Amino acid sequence: MTETWSPAKARMMSSRVYFCLDSTDTCDGGIDLVAVERAVAGELPLPRLTPEEQRRAALVLTRLGASIRVTAERLGLEQRIVTRWRASWRAAR
Repeated sequence: MTETWSPAKARMMSSRVYFCLDSTDTCDGGIDLVAVERAVAGELPLPRLTPEEQRRAALVLTRLGASIRVTAERLGLEQRIVTRWRASWRAAR
């Protein structure tokens, strides 16, 4: 079976953002780093994330340059939540 390409599929593929863990640690203070990595990579099925894991994944996607829309869609969040988090991160610097 051959895979057909469409402009919509090409846009979806180009919006994928990947990152890899830098260590062998899989947890950080109760945050499942493997689940965060899978969510950031957009691996299906997307893992169910805790609120802390969602926030960490949003931070990673932000640092990787993902847009608010892509970040919100990837994590199943409202764009206003991601916008609020980004504003709080900027204020904390």
